[in-house]
Amino acid sequence: MSAFTHIPCIPPDQIFGIVHEFQIDPRKEKTNLCIGVYRSEDGLPVVFQAVKDVEKNFHKYEANKDYLAIRGETAFCNLTAQLIFGAGRLEEVHDRCYVNQTVGGSGALTAGAEFVAQYLKKPVYVSAPTWVNHVPIFEKAGCAIHTYPYFDKDTKALDFSEMRTGIESIPDGSAVLFHASCHNPTGCDPTPDQWKVLAEICKKKALFPFFDMAYQGFGEGLEEDAVSVRTFLDAGLEFFIAYSYSKNMGLYGERTGALVVVANDPSFIEPVGSVIRKLIRTNYSNCPRHGSTLVSTILSNKELEASWKKELTEVRSRVQSLRLELQKALEHELPEHDWSFFTRQNGMFSMCGFPLDVVRTLKSEYAIYMTESSRINIAGLSKKNIAYFIDSLKKVYR
Repeated sequence: MSAFTHIPCIPPDQIFGIVHEFQIDPRKEKTNLCIGVYRSEDGLPVVFQAVKDVEKNFHKYEANKDYLAIRGETAFCNLTAQLIFGAGRLEEVHDRCYVNQTVGGSGALTAGAEFVAQYLKKPVYVSAPTWVNHVPIFEKAGCAIHTYPYFDKDTKALDFSEMRTGIESIPDGSAVLFHASCHNPTGCDPTPDQWKVLAEICKKKALFPFFDMAYQGFGEGLEEDAVSVRTFLDAGLEFFIAYSYSKNMGLYGERTGALVVVANDPSFIEPVGSVIRKLIRTNYSNCPRHGSTLVSTILSNKELEASWKKELTEVRSRVQSLRLELQKALEHELPEHDWSFFTRQNGMFSMCGFPLDVVRTLKSEYAIYMTESSRINIAGLSKKNIAYFIDSLKKVYR
């Protein structure tokens, strides 16, 4: 008798399962609007020029292939904190801030979730909806998961009134997960003033904020997309940040991220850091070197950093122009519907509010793939396929 007789077959991941369907679809006109990868006009993931420039002479920056420390590369950790908080604020907070390199943003979320479950012993509240992997990560860590209101399906916008009321009703001392910017999957974010309101609520109720910061620079800009965490810093709150370089440096396959901790007293940093290092040691032990070397080299070189920032601005502008093009075209082709949400939402993703039968018909008849919630990756569109997408949507709706 096999030891595996009673092992169940787990259903495919919501996102990667759709990607697999797309990959085996033989139709030439197939369009992938599902997975969250920024793609160029050629439909390929972009490798930033600054990354290419470093890799041309990579031997200069990486002398050997020795293990990194469990914390990761020191320069990478320091430069990540500076990117998040800004040089001025970092000077104020550096002695009560701890950064640990992780295997992507998911590695940061996992280590942080385990910390919350095992050491803080707090329930976690996430937005409804949230990224598909948030709940599984926190559940696996042992956290009790609850939700707070976020998205208005009718207006396709953030319902801040409901969000505020929901967070005000969270039991004191709980942990609450926020998306720092470019909310995935809705593309809807609080305004700077609304972040101030949320910070005050968290402070009043002793809530523990946990930010997923996966898209800095993809929304309004590197500085603007950090307003959320900087507002909470200014409010004197303690919090976690799970940071990812997958999007803003295009390092998807390098799995380069960080778990950032802000405490209210420097004396807490070494105990907190020791716990995080233990959690990482018993998981993957330490991080790969390649991605962190790329990040630290770019962020410590003025010319490379300027090149990266310029290209990131171009990427962000292209996404914004695609949103505007979609809105204008659909307002012309299907004027009976409101398409203004495309430019009101932000970042790579839009929650379109398409009925389920529309989503399924787009896939079955037109080879257009998206999640069943109708979340699309705007950057999956280009001059080559945007007209096809608009025409297909027009046919399905009519």
